[in-house]
Amino acid sequence: MPNATNADQQITSAFKLSTAGDVLLWHIILLALLFASPLLINQAAAQAATDNKSKAQQPHIQVQLIAENISAHKSRVGILFEPEPGWHIYWLNPGDTGLAPNISWRGSEGLKFGPLKWPMPEHIPVAHLVNYGYHGTSLLWSELSRSAGTGDNNSKHNNNSPGIVQAELSWLVCKESCVPGQASLSLDLNQLDQASSAQAGKYFAKAQAKLPKALATMQAHYWTDSDKLYIDVYFKQALFSNAARNAHTKSDIELFIKELDLVNYSASADVHAEHNVLRWSTTLNDYYQSAPDRIHAVLVLDQQQAFEFAINLKTEFNN
Repeated sequence: MPNATNADQQITSAFKLSTAGDVLLWHIILLALLFASPLLINQAAAQAATDNKSKAQQPHIQVQLIAENISAHKSRVGILFEPEPGWHIYWLNPGDTGLAPNISWRGSEGLKFGPLKWPMPEHIPVAHLVNYGYHGTSLLWSELSRSAGTGDNNSKHNNNSPGIVQAELSWLVCKESCVPGQASLSLDLNQLDQASSAQAGKYFAKAQAKLPKALATMQAHYWTDSDKLYIDVYFKQALFSNAARNAHTKSDIELFIKELDLVNYSASADVHAEHNVLRWSTTLNDYYQSAPDRIHAVLVLDQQQAFEFAINLKTEFNN
């Protein structure tokens, strides 16, 4: 097994090469590194994951499985990512480069996990590219329901007993270089004390505040021409001032498309926002192939509020 210094040097070299090359090459290198990551994790990090099954310290990041018991049959479980200052992880659409964290939940019979929840992302410029992700502490989580009778006082003696949550996760943490990682974490909800649940609740509350809220629309369409994508949305509620705000990539009105390789992430966008109307256009991605019947967007206002909505393809305008 290579030591941590050599591993970091190998990874740094590979990613500096890919930054100067083609984005497709970058994606291939990231995938190769992710699958090779068990060979690149140092022994200390692996031992930390063994000694404390709910937490793992790995190069440039700490990950932790946390939970909050809301009621007898409902909890929230999540992975707390804490990268070192200046380092970041990725959103579900990572942008030009990178890989989104992958979390696979497992639990005993009677446990049901909801979909993974993603707080609003931020733009992360890297050289001539733009990625979507998170700096600082971030939490990805799911709601967990428990059937009546789930859990027992002897669960700590049985890894397969109800009430134990397990997570298999992988991620990519980046700065000038990138380091892949993975961990297997577990937490017994039946042994979760009030103090730990309350502390976790503070993290969930902060993440909940950054979660995009569903936003109703009266009309939401998009279409493309030979090299651009256009979005035209009428919301059911007013989001913008009556004075029109026109901009060239306005920082206070950001739109993130969930679908991969649809738009050019580093291209500027033309924005018109007034009252309940949003018109937004940008350049298509170099790897764009065809227009989906529906796309999904996250609208971020002043980096404080986030909303999500679906947008249907307007076929009569589409090329």
